[in-house]
Amino acid sequence: MREIIRGAAAVAGGTLSFLFGGLDDLLVVLTVLVCLDYVSGVIKGIYRHELSSAVGFYGILKKLMLFLVVSAAFMVQRIIMAELPIRDITVLFYISNEGISLVENAAEFIPIPDKLKAVLKEFTKDEKEKK
Repeated sequence: MREIIRGAAAVAGGTLSFLFGGLDDLLVVLTVLVCLDYVSGVIKGIYRHELSSAVGFYGILKKLMLFLVVSAAFMVQRIIMAELPIRDITVLFYISNEGISLVENAAEFIPIPDKLKAVLKEFTKDEKEKK
């Protein structure tokens, strides 16, 4: 049994390394924020009496797509052998998005500092102008 667990851990580690370039702090933070954002979204859905398995499944698909894009960014970085850390830039972008979403969900329950609200509004405004 111990050998099976070790083998599974080796396969998981190899897969993470191949797809994402390893499990560094950026990827750990992104993974934690993705989970926290999902849980905060479920809590918000319960609070608003809008909890839906279809919406929850769609949320999981969005999170899965996020990790697919991060993997694609790492693969592009590998083939072009650029000094530019494409994967890290992509991960940082998604860390900021997940953080913003988490704060927006939390705003339903707790006060958010005015300075943070101003920064979020500015970021949201910039994103809308780009579309």
